[in-house]
Amino acid sequence: MFEFKVFIGHSNSPEDLQFMRKLEAALKRIDGITVYIAEDDRQPGIDLTEKIKANILSSNAVVGIWTGPAKNSPMFNHEMQFAADNGRPPKLLAVKGVPIEGFLVGKQVIFFDPKEPVEGIMDMAFHLQIKKNEHGETITTATLISVIIGIILIIALFYYLSKK
Repeated sequence: MFEFKVFIGHSNSPEDLQFMRKLEAALKRIDGITVYIAEDDRQPGIDLTEKIKANILSSNAVVGIWTGPAKNSPMFNHEMQFAADNGRPPKLLAVKGVPIEGFLVGKQVIFFDPKEPVEGIMDMAFHLQIKKNEHGETITTATLISVIIGIILIIALFYYLSKK
């Protein structure tokens, strides 16, 4: 089974950390999905921005938890912009009532009620499970094509050698 890595961007407010951990728990229940959270990858002496960029680039999906504190967090906005600029448009899990701003305006969003976040979190988990399955089919198809080409080349080589 292949790994489908999800980067979760969030602010460091206590409420956002709670939402992030709930989303993390839901995603970890899905076979093949791994979750990357910068706080859980402590590497003293390593540049935090470079570590985050590298993990965004190595992720299959980027989720941003859009809240009032996240909206006002320069680091969160930098992460989401970097993801978007590098082919990983962020999937937003947004608190109802917090207006979407900046380059994220007009993007589809999964909203959640902060008092009852389960529905929004489960919607995001379901969406990512579908993306993981689509990604897996692409990898499986590519692998199958490689195997078929390899078999054709082996048959051609045996045919060529049998004619000599």
